[in-house]
Amino acid sequence: PWKEALFLLQKYPDFAHFQYGFMMGGFSLMLIAPSLSIFYVDTLNLSHADIVTGRSILMGIGIAASSYFWRRYLTRKRVPQLTRWILIGFALYLLALVLSGFYKEIFYVAFLLYGIAQAGSHLLWNLSGTLFGEESDSAPFSRLNILMLGLRGAIAPALGGLLCSFFGPMPMLLTGAIICLLGAYYMLFSPVKTCANSADFL
Repeated sequence: PWKEALFLLQKYPDFAHFQYGFMMGGFSLMLIAPSLSIFYVDTLNLSHADIVTGRSILMGIGIAASSYFWRRYLTRKRVPQLTRWILIGFALYLLALVLSGFYKEIFYVAFLLYGIAQAGSHLLWNLSGTLFGEESDSAPFSRLNILMLGLRGAIAPALGGLLCSFFGPMPMLLTGAIICLLGAYYMLFSPVKTCANSADFL
């Protein structure tokens, strides 16, 4: 899998560009994951009902309400632009969580934003193999997606837990937001090869 991954990243600079940007967003979310429970209890003093309302209900509303618009956007825009907006959405989610430490009601807005960004993320992650594979077999691209997911899952949560024990949850949330914004900035730069137009595949 590693040999295949390096081959794909070298042969398809547009796909490598997408992977690096998407990796920054996914890494930041896994990095802050260990901090969330501490933040909910120690900083926000949330009840179980509050957490369920945010994570299950409002996040679900965000996903359901935005999925149609993400699909419409994907048919009109190229992958880097879509990835950039997803990363901005995740950064806004994390910044809203930070603000909820001062105004508890913003916690619910944060998970509405998270649901919206997550809908675009799932759509793009699942379709990226088809979008970049074009007429060729999309399976190698999908395998690379899974490999990168496993790689950040093996590193980011453990690193996030260690850093949270030193710095606390609030700085970790800000760090995650900064990484997402850096990823969005990175997606402004075009690779050597232009990404496929998603409208050709939907």
